Amino acid sequence: MVSDRQMKDLTRILQRAIRLLRDARDSALTAYNALDKVRDIPQTTINTQAEQTRVDQVLTGLEETMRTLAEKEVEARTGQPPSPEQREQIKQDQMKARLRR
Repeated sequence: MVSDRQMKDLTRILQRAIRLLRDARDSALTAYNALDKVRDIPQTTINTQAEQTRVDQVLTGLEETMRTLAEKEVEARTGQPPSPEQREQIKQDQMKARLRR
C-alpha cells in the first residue's frame, strides 16, 4: 500500500518530469527554428550543399525528437501511450508552433 506521503512525492516527481519534457520540447523547437533560418541562407562558399543537407537532416531529427517528447508528455500525464488522434494532434500542434515562432 502506498502512503499519502509517497503518493504526494510520486505526484510531485511526475509533475516535474512533465515540466522537463515540455522544456526539452521547447528547446528543441528553438533549435529547429534557428536551424531553419540557416537553411534559408542562399548557398555560398560558406553555406555549401553538404551543409544544407546536414541542416535538413538535423531539422528532421529535431522534428522527430519534438514529436517523441510530446508523446512522452501525454503518456506521463495519462499513464498510457497517445492514441492515433492524439498523435495527429501533436503533429498539428508542432506545425502551429513552428509557424508562431
